[in-house]
Amino acid sequence: MMNFNKSITISTSSHTMLRQLVVLIFVIASIGLFFYLNKVQPHYYIDEIFHVPQTLRFCNRNFFEWDQKITTLPGLYLMAVVLFAPLKLCNTIVLRGINLIGTFANFFVVYQILKSSIERRQYGAKQKSHDQRQQWTILIASLNIAILPPLYFLLFLYYTDVISTNLVLLMYLFYIKRRFKTSAFAGVLAVLFRQTNIVWVAWICLELGMDILEKKNPNRIHKSFKNTPAYVKLLWDNAKEEILGGRFTNLAAEIFGVLLPYLLIGLSFAIFILWNKGIVLGDRSAHVATFHVPQIFYCSVFFAFFSWPYFISHVIDFLRFAKARWGLTTLALLLVGIIVRYNTLVHPYLLADNRHYTFYVWNKTIGRYYLARYLFVPIYGFCLFATWRALRHLRFLSQIGYFIATFIVLVPQLLLEPRYFFIPYIIYRINSIDSVKPWQLFAESLTTLLVNAFQFYVFSTKVFYWDDDEYPQRISW
Repeated sequence: MMNFNKSITISTSSHTMLRQLVVLIFVIASIGLFFYLNKVQPHYYIDEIFHVPQTLRFCNRNFFEWDQKITTLPGLYLMAVVLFAPLKLCNTIVLRGINLIGTFANFFVVYQILKSSIERRQYGAKQKSHDQRQQWTILIASLNIAILPPLYFLLFLYYTDVISTNLVLLMYLFYIKRRFKTSAFAGVLAVLFRQTNIVWVAWICLELGMDILEKKNPNRIHKSFKNTPAYVKLLWDNAKEEILGGRFTNLAAEIFGVLLPYLLIGLSFAIFILWNKGIVLGDRSAHVATFHVPQIFYCSVFFAFFSWPYFISHVIDFLRFAKARWGLTTLALLLVGIIVRYNTLVHPYLLADNRHYTFYVWNKTIGRYYLARYLFVPIYGFCLFATWRALRHLRFLSQIGYFIATFIVLVPQLLLEPRYFFIPYIIYRINSIDSVKPWQLFAESLTTLLVNAFQFYVFSTKVFYWDDDEYPQRISW
C-alpha cells in the first residue's frame, strides 16, 4: 500500500512539474519573441505612430495636448505614466513591454476563470478537483486562448487591445469569485482602455441579476430548464413570489445594492457620451458608427478558423437540423443572403491598406468575385449554428445576452478587423470548455502554433516600401 501511494504521489508531482515546464516554455518563448521582434521592427508600427507619441506627451506632463487621430480613452497612456514616468522609462521598448506582461496576464486570468468555472459547475465552490486530465485541459485551453494568433501578435507592440482584453477578463473572473466591487473596478479600467467594453459591463450585470433571482428559490429552476425559454418564466415566478410575498422592497434593494458599482459605471459612461456628444474621441471620420450586420458573419468564420476542431463536431448536427427543419433553414439562409446582398459594406482602409491580412483575403475573394460573397452564405449559416450549439448549455438568458452583446459590439463597426473579435471569441471559448476531447485540444494547439509561426515568419521576412514612408512595411492582422 505504501509503494502504491508513493507511486501516485510521484505521478502527481510529475504532472505538476510538466505543467510548470509548459508554462515556463511559454514565458521564455514569448520573451524571446518580444526582443527578436523589437529588433525586426524598432520603429513605430501602424497605430503606434499615434499611441507612443501621445504617451510621451503624458510622460512629460503634457496632459492637454491630444492627437485627434486617437479615438479611444487614455487608459493605456495613464497606465504607462503611472508605471514608467516616475522612473523616466518612457521609451518605445519599455512601453511595448506592457503588452508582453499583458499577454502573461491574459493566460493567468483565463486559467483562473476556467479553473473557477469548472469547480463551481462540477464540484461546488469549496471543493477542488485533482483530476490530472482536467488540469491539463484547463492549462492547454488557457494557453491556446492566450496565444490566439491575432491577439498574441500584439505582445511586442504598444496597442490597447491586450490590456483591454485582460481587464474585461479580470472583471469576469472577479464576478465568478463573487468579488463584485473589484469586478466593477476592473470594468471601469476596461472602459478607459476601450469604450465598447461598456457592453461587457452590461453583460456582467445581466449575469449577476440572474444569479440573484435564481437564489430566491433555487429548487424551482431545475437544471434541465436553464437553457430553454422556460427559464425566463421560472425567473419571473421567483420575482413574482417575492413581490406577492411583500418582499419587493427587499428584492429591489438587494438587486440595486449588488449592481450599484456597475450601474455607476453605466451612469458615468452616459454622462461622458452627453459631454463628448458621442462615444468616439478625436477624429470621428474614420470611425463613423454604422449598421453592418455581416460583421457577425465574419466573426463566426473567425471562430470557426481558430476553433475548427470543435466546430467540425457540429457538422452532422447541422445537416440533421437542416434536413429536419429544411423550411426554417432555407428561410434563415435566405435572410443571410439578403443581408449579404444589401448590407455588405467596405471601409476604405480595407481596400487600401496592404499591411493587413484582411486586405489580401478580401481582395482575393469577396472583393474580386461578386458571386464569392454568396458562396459564403451556407458557411456563415453553419458557423453561426455551431457557435450556438457550443453555448447552448448556458442559461437561456446568458445565451441571449452574449449574442446581443456581441451584436452591439460588432455591428456598428464598418472596418473588418480581427481585434474586434477578441473578447467575443475568448468568452465563447471559456464557456465551451465542457466535454472537450484530447484530440481537439491537440489540434487547436497545433493550429495556433502553426499560424503563429506563419505570422511571425511573414512579419519578419516579407517587407515592402511605400513611396511616402522611408521605413519598410510589414504584414500583420
